[in-house]
Amino acid sequence: MKKLAAILVFGLISNLACAEVTPYLHLQGGYHATHIKAEEETLLRDSGAIYGIGVGGKLDGKYRLEINWLGRDPMHDELPTTLGVVKLTYKADMFMLNAYRDFLKEGGTILYLGAGVGLTKWKSSTTLLSYEVNENGREFTGALHAGLIGEMSKNISVDFGVSWYHVFVDEAKLSDIDNFIPHMGFHIYLK
Repeated sequence: MKKLAAILVFGLISNLACAEVTPYLHLQGGYHATHIKAEEETLLRDSGAIYGIGVGGKLDGKYRLEINWLGRDPMHDELPTTLGVVKLTYKADMFMLNAYRDFLKEGGTILYLGAGVGLTKWKSSTTLLSYEVNENGREFTGALHAGLIGEMSKNISVDFGVSWYHVFVDEAKLSDIDNFIPHMGFHIYLK
């Protein structure tokens, strides 16, 4: 099994080494809808602006590899309890490695599908009465992407897509975090 994996990895690396690579910068913005659950009960539901930047390479016109960062406005919520109002704040940054496959190049329009893996760095704050608890962590994150790219010029294209990010939280009481993100971006080709 290890031998087969080594052959596949070597084959992928040798194909990438021979590929024609077009570097690009990816700027994006959008809107996130986030759902955080604790013990199967909704803890926080929020939405707001999201923004990001990435660098990537287009390989032989069919594939793209990209490293990017996504940030978003902090989420705030208040939950009434018998002791008073609990104030919750959650802030996260995502650092991702994404791979895309481009299909159906018709008249300058490209359909794409992609997947990614990365890390979400988060901070949370919970306040009740005069007590405040601050936590932070890093969690493994997976993503799926789909969208359309339209060429605006030889070096610039516009990207309309949707992404789903799943943060695998490693806490006993906190379930996973799901983010649904419709977005728009620009690819600026550097070649």
